Amino acid sequence: MSINEYVEKNVPFTSRTPTYLTPEQRHALTQILADLSDREIARHYTFTQKDLDLIKSRRRLHNRLGFAVQLAVLRFPGRPLKDLAGVPSRVLAAIADQVQVPASAFARYGDRDNTVYEHLDEIRQKYQFRECGWREYLWLARELLPHAMESDRPVPLIEQALELLRAEGMIAPGLTHLERLVWIVLKAAEKRLFRLLTADLTLEHRSRLDGLLYADAGRRGTTRLSWLREPPGVTSAKSVKQIVERVLFLRGLELPAVSPALHQNRVLQLARKCSKYQTQPLLKFKAERRHALLVAHLFELSQDLTDQALDQFDKLLGELMRKGERSQEKHFHVNARKLNSHLTVLTGAAEAFLLARTEGDDPVTAVLAKVSEQELQATVDSAKQLLRPENLDSLDLIESRYTPMRQSLLSLYQALDFQPVRRSEPAQACHRPRTESGQGHNDRASGAPHRTVAQACAQR
Repeated sequence: MSINEYVEKNVPFTSRTPTYLTPEQRHALTQILADLSDREIARHYTFTQKDLDLIKSRRRLHNRLGFAVQLAVLRFPGRPLKDLAGVPSRVLAAIADQVQVPASAFARYGDRDNTVYEHLDEIRQKYQFRECGWREYLWLARELLPHAMESDRPVPLIEQALELLRAEGMIAPGLTHLERLVWIVLKAAEKRLFRLLTADLTLEHRSRLDGLLYADAGRRGTTRLSWLREPPGVTSAKSVKQIVERVLFLRGLELPAVSPALHQNRVLQLARKCSKYQTQPLLKFKAERRHALLVAHLFELSQDLTDQALDQFDKLLGELMRKGERSQEKHFHVNARKLNSHLTVLTGAAEAFLLARTEGDDPVTAVLAKVSEQELQATVDSAKQLLRPENLDSLDLIESRYTPMRQSLLSLYQALDFQPVRRSEPAQACHRPRTESGQGHNDRASGAPHRTVAQACAQR
């Protein structure tokens, strides 16, 4: 059903009217607030010279001010004076100052009811203000539909409707009618979204989606949808593999991609709505609604699972690197005395060597006179055992811990489509499993982490 048919079918909005607004919101949208700033008063209630000429054509001061107030409130908040509970004193003073009439004169306006209505009719004719009929409702619905395709929040749509009515010189209808119109627009937008989300689904796709809602014997009687929704659990290599398994399952459904023409926020809202439903309520929905909600939900769920897998692996790798650093710190702490002893011996030998070179003596004889050959050899052999890489890289200390993580890493790489950020900086080449001959082995030894990954983590 088109938006035209929706509106025509529901005018004059007399039944099943939803309530979106609180009493406070209703007051704010239909009345002039007393706390308007000077800037807002100037923006809404400043008259043009043409306005002033028409206003000042009234002979009596109270009629002149009353006419000006009627014109002002029709422009903002867009309603006749009779619909307002009152006009704040600051607003009345600003209007009175422009027409050069004491604000107190307004108290006499309306002594003769006919005058108020005659002024209202004259303003409508002069400025072409008009009431909302079904053609205006239809126009307004068309204007609101693109906004409803971006968000399902009704209050901003009602505010947008009032802005549009004011801009077009239309007198705003009651808020009950606007709530009804917004409800119709949201329903029309939802149906359009459902059509767009399900347009490319085949019968096979629909069968797979429905299959997610039935108990799976392989999952101890739970549904596949419940399995996909399970929380990630404690960060571990096993948890990463389980998340990747769900990502691969979603990819195996081969659902068509969500159209980029759909607003991401609206798809997210549908996904969150679907996440609140259990399988049984979903099964009771009509097929198009059910499948559209599932498509949006699974699209968002796939992204969430991908983020969870990356976050968990990032935590695992970060913790692994920290363990390596702690092991290295412990190594230096435990062997501090021995390292200091070796430095003392080697420093003494180096000083003897340099002094002999300076004085023209035999350096070897000078060194051996300072430190015996046996002690020097023992010191060098022991120092080699304690020696760490020049850049203090601790990767070798976590090699045994990295091996259990490696399978999770490879499954993660196979499940996700990594792309370099820049063509000139192909990050994908840092750690890429080989796929020749169906093998997934890396270029480095199977038990060793790649240095590029460690360096990247160390620089974060």
